[in-house]
Amino acid sequence: MLTASDTAFSIAAVRAEEGLRPTHERLFEDRYASLFEAAGVHAEEGTKRYLALPFFRDGIRLRTRFIDDVVGRALADGVDQIVLLGAGFDTRALRIPAIADRGARVYEIDLPEQLRLKHAVAPLLLVGALSSDLVGSRGAVIALGDSGVTRPFENHVAYLTAKGALQTGLRALAVELAPHVRINMVALGIVADPEADGDPLRTHRLAARSPLGRFGTPDEVAHVVLALLDATWATGEIWGIGR
Repeated sequence: MLTASDTAFSIAAVRAEEGLRPTHERLFEDRYASLFEAAGVHAEEGTKRYLALPFFRDGIRLRTRFIDDVVGRALADGVDQIVLLGAGFDTRALRIPAIADRGARVYEIDLPEQLRLKHAVAPLLLVGALSSDLVGSRGAVIALGDSGVTRPFENHVAYLTAKGALQTGLRALAVELAPHVRINMVALGIVADPEADGDPLRTHRLAARSPLGRFGTPDEVAHVVLALLDATWATGEIWGIGR
């Protein structure tokens, strides 16, 4: 079932298409949009309907460029805080250099589910933004994923779709940045459940999903992360724990 938040995928699709245009035809650059577009498989039908609307693409392109210009002028005038209402998959905080140069703070406001989806894909954005530094220092990246991607659970379609896109994106980046940067992921079982205290039976049910019959601990997660950092011949790997 589509939600109001899913309209953000159609906007991401238009922004991703912009990068395919000849350089002289582009109104803006958004190299992160394709990552969000890939996370919207579950909303593909709705996205196609939006893209088929007359002038939808042109409207998004012109709006994006207009707001970029307004933000640029505001920063030049000394603005140091930006509030984005209905932020969706906006990436101006990363793609407009003047925001970082100015040291401006960016606040994003949207529906909780929308922000959770964005945070699920955020590691890809961060690795992309830091790629030159990572290459220069021959760095390593360990991302935390969710074992639910391969063992799905109910009522989390959008979240698990985003986590699946994150896994695919990180593996692609592992190939792109090799041999200078190693990128691996830990796919976690349940380490903590914020609702468990109010429902002891829930704790038992969730723990029973693991062959070990219990939740994991932060120390156990840290041990696996450190082991992956030491595994200097591993990249593009996903280690599953607590499943």
